Amino acid sequence: MKKSFKTPFLILVSLCLLFVLSACSSNKETDKKATNTTETATITLQQEGKQIAKKDVSFATETSLLDIMKDNFTVVEKDGFVTSLNDVVQNTDKQMYWLFTINDKEVTTGANKTTLKKGDKVLWKLEEMEIK
Repeated sequence: MKKSFKTPFLILVSLCLLFVLSACSSNKETDKKATNTTETATITLQQEGKQIAKKDVSFATETSLLDIMKDNFTVVEKDGFVTSLNDVVQNTDKQMYWLFTINDKEVTTGANKTTLKKGDKVLWKLEEMEIK
């Protein structure tokens, strides 16, 4: 009789413990979604001083500029550096490269390592850059 009482009791205790532990655990997916809010920024493309595209974009915080560009423009990149935007290809023979600024400030990281903040203004310019 003792054996038949122990088994259901152990099962009941195990189920209660499992329920308590699962109720106390944090849902990491929910936490991650709560911290990833949507922001907006403006991205402008210029070629030889003329605007060729301008777009207000929405993105999740912590998204790289490169990923934002890929979501909103036709982008070709190599090793995190943009080589073509909207089918306008940089010309290495003429030392013309796609370079970008954020809020009129030069950026020292590649687009794959750069993140934007709400209201940022990104300007991509195809311009001459002397490589020494």
